[in-house]
Amino acid sequence: MSTVETDIWDDEKEASIDFTKIIRKIKTYWPLSLLSAAIFGVLAFFYLHKTNPVYNVSASVLIQDKEKKGGGSGNMLSSLQDLGILEGASNVNNEQMIITSYPLVEEVVNDLQLFASFHAKEKFRTIPLYKNTVPFKATFLDITENHTVGEAPNYEVILNGTNGYTVLVDGKEWKGTWNAPLKLPFGTLVLQPNEITNAWPKDKHIEMAVHPAAIVAESFHKSIIADIPNKQTSIINLSFANTVPQRGVDFINALVDAYQQSTVDDNNKLNESTLSFVSQRLNIVGKELDSIENKIADFKKSNQLADLPLQSAALIDNMGKQEHEMNNQQVQLSMVNSLIDFVQKNKNNPNVIPASLVVNNELISKAINDYNQLLLQRDRLGLSATAENPVMQNINEQLARLQNNISSGLQSIKLSLSTGVNKMQQQNASMSGMVKKVPALEQEFGDYSRQQIIKRELYLFLLQKREESLIAKSSTLANSRIISAARADTKPISPKRTLVMGAAILLGLLVPFGFAYLFELTNTKTTTRAEIDEKTGLPVIGEIGHSNEDKLVVVSPNSRSLVAEQFRALRANLHFLFSRKDDKVILLTSTVSGEGKTFISTNLATVFSLTDKKVVLLELDLRKPKIMKGLGQKKSKGFTEYVIGNIEAKDIIIPSGINQNLFIIPSGAVPPNPSELLLHQRTKELFDYLRAHFDVIIIDTTPNIVSDAQILSAYADVSLYLVRLGYTTKDQLKQIATLAKTDKFSRLNLIINDIKPKRYGGGYGYGYGYGYGNYVDDVETKKKTKRIGWRKVVSD
Repeated sequence: MSTVETDIWDDEKEASIDFTKIIRKIKTYWPLSLLSAAIFGVLAFFYLHKTNPVYNVSASVLIQDKEKKGGGSGNMLSSLQDLGILEGASNVNNEQMIITSYPLVEEVVNDLQLFASFHAKEKFRTIPLYKNTVPFKATFLDITENHTVGEAPNYEVILNGTNGYTVLVDGKEWKGTWNAPLKLPFGTLVLQPNEITNAWPKDKHIEMAVHPAAIVAESFHKSIIADIPNKQTSIINLSFANTVPQRGVDFINALVDAYQQSTVDDNNKLNESTLSFVSQRLNIVGKELDSIENKIADFKKSNQLADLPLQSAALIDNMGKQEHEMNNQQVQLSMVNSLIDFVQKNKNNPNVIPASLVVNNELISKAINDYNQLLLQRDRLGLSATAENPVMQNINEQLARLQNNISSGLQSIKLSLSTGVNKMQQQNASMSGMVKKVPALEQEFGDYSRQQIIKRELYLFLLQKREESLIAKSSTLANSRIISAARADTKPISPKRTLVMGAAILLGLLVPFGFAYLFELTNTKTTTRAEIDEKTGLPVIGEIGHSNEDKLVVVSPNSRSLVAEQFRALRANLHFLFSRKDDKVILLTSTVSGEGKTFISTNLATVFSLTDKKVVLLELDLRKPKIMKGLGQKKSKGFTEYVIGNIEAKDIIIPSGINQNLFIIPSGAVPPNPSELLLHQRTKELFDYLRAHFDVIIIDTTPNIVSDAQILSAYADVSLYLVRLGYTTKDQLKQIATLAKTDKFSRLNLIINDIKPKRYGGGYGYGYGYGYGNYVDDVETKKKTKRIGWRKVVSD
């Protein structure tokens, strides 16, 4: 298998899910998970008991779009938008913003006095009170805007029966009487008893908080949701969440009422503008008519006129018709001049134009009506949008264009009327020549009569328009209709009891596993055999437990401790590896110092020597030798002196002092060039000599961070690589796997060292801690035992 194929196989192996490991962890942590789930369940229960449920209040409002209601007779702006020529804001979208606007919300909060809240404490929870659940009716007067700084204080209200009540806060006390005003820091409070006042428990005190209306309005404003179901309808669905359902219902209903009243007020602006204009004109025209009629009366009186001659009847009749037509034109001209003056005066400050005063011109009337509707739409949009709003700018541009069109149209009508009047005046001048014989008095009387007719018709016309405006104002309706009044859901929207309890229990079950997973993620040390098997893929020939003894050698002929038995098991496993007749050299190495090579090699040599085999232990960690010191022996000449030729092989072999079958070759003096000494020809000669005279040869060499171990592997029949749990890192395991792939050590096997009893039954799958009961010596049986993972293990 190539290196690339091996890497791919290793990646697939790492990506696979080890269900056995998962099941093992579940078995390990399930008692703790049950305890954690119970704790989280209790916490969730207290949370649900303490938390007040939140209910959703909903209502539906139908917006009657006046622009679309008229169909083909709608205004010009609506027609252009329907054709897609001009983009504009939908009336429903505008009303959606207006109905939830902050000014309306603040108005409702002040009207309903929702800035004040009442609560009653019951054991572990605080219950909100409202209306019928409050043992009195509260009225707040003269509330100051800055009565609180930061969090509003909780006033404690204590009922004193028929004697009144007491208000407490921060050690201060106020005595109040029913139905009488009580001055408090935030303003004036008036409490009135109701039907549950006397039944209220005396030991159940009431908490009262008075917040600034602006803060409450802001909170309510953020909680309102106005939704348009789809573009084909003009319905707005309102929803509002609150802990008191009745308070939410009252708030939504009052908000819809305030919105409808605001639309009525907006629609009345047009009628009020027309009434104001007509009233001014009536006052002026009435004075002019009175003046003309007074002149006629004086004229008749001074000239003693009762009737005109019959001979002038026919001529006057003809002139009367002509004059009547000219009078109509002059009335129109007078109205047009008045409207031109009105438009010019309000050019920089647009105001509603009284379109109903324009007669006999449908186009200009329609243009003025479009202008007025667009102006009202801009005023309503101004409640929730600024001047920089694209929709507002678009409306302003359309208003400017319509204003210019209206001015141009009025000037055109004025020119047409002036031309007609001039022409009629010319015709009248021609007819005047025919009445030269008519007495001058009759002619003067005719002039007065004409002026009287003009002013009278104009006065009657203005009276009619004033009545129409009054009728329109009294019959103005809101542009919306309530489809569904506010109502609260019977079930709370939060907290969801089933969801909270289920989530709490599930979280409790998973928390121990989460901590274990985080520990594994952050832990760089090797802790389980599964990690070793997964990352190295090498066979494990032996597992050595943690030793509490201070001495280096723990194996003796009579030792029955767990560690001693593990060394005997390791010895048996090594016999199976010695498949060839001349296999006898065992090399021990590790990744770094401190993983227990000296301990393992010394005890392994000892356990082999107990079988009447002649064993030699080589202290070939020339850089930091530890065996001689660990056995309590003095330094002596050894391998270094042998290689440089000062001594023979047989002279460096000394008794171990442990038993007669075990011998040691010390390292000797620490050389400056250990690697070069190991490559010397005399090293090979030494191993040839040892193979001839010993049954088992064990090499204790350096960690693999230097090349000494790899040099000596050429003389070894079996290589043992030490991995110490809780010491060797996971990255170092990958280095071991690389060594195995490159075949730098012959017949490489692993020994797992320092397996602590607390790991047994902890999901590591070693299986030690039981089954050795007949071999535990007296020292071990004196140690305390404890139950971990439902198994009794020897405590360390």
